[in-house]
Amino acid sequence: MKKIAKFLLQVVLWLVAWVLMLPIEIATFVVVVIKHGWGALDYFDKTWYKLDVVSASRNRSLRNAVIISTKNKQPVYFTQWTKKTISWHIWANYNLGTLTRFGYFLYCFLYVVDVSSWNKWGHCQSSVEYFKNLDAKNTK
Repeated sequence: MKKIAKFLLQVVLWLVAWVLMLPIEIATFVVVVIKHGWGALDYFDKTWYKLDVVSASRNRSLRNAVIISTKNKQPVYFTQWTKKTISWHIWANYNLGTLTRFGYFLYCFLYVVDVSSWNKWGHCQSSVEYFKNLDAKNTK
C-alpha cells in the first residue's frame, strides 16, 4: 500500500511540475526583459538548449523506439546522461542510416523549419557543428 501511495504522490508532483513549467518560463522571460531590456532576447537560445538536452536524456526510451532503427547497423542511442541535443542524435543516426521513417520525417521537418541553417547544412548538422565548436573551446 505504501508503494502505491508513494507512486501516486510522485505522479501528482510530476504533473504539478509540468503544469507550472510554462507559466514560470513566461514569467521568467518577462522579468529578464524588464530587468535587462530587449538585449536579453538570447534567453530562449540558452533555455531551449538546456531543455533539449534534458529531454534527450529524460525521454530516451521513447525516442530510441520511434526515431532509431536497429536493422543493419549499430545506431547512436539516446542515453541517460547525454549532453547532446535531440538534433545531434538525429544527425548521427541519419549519417549511419539508422533512422526510422518517423526519424527521417523529423530530420526533414527540422531542416525546413530552421530557416537560419538553409544556406549551411541544415538544422541537425548545425547542431553537430555547434558541439564540435563547444568541445574545441573546452579542450583549450
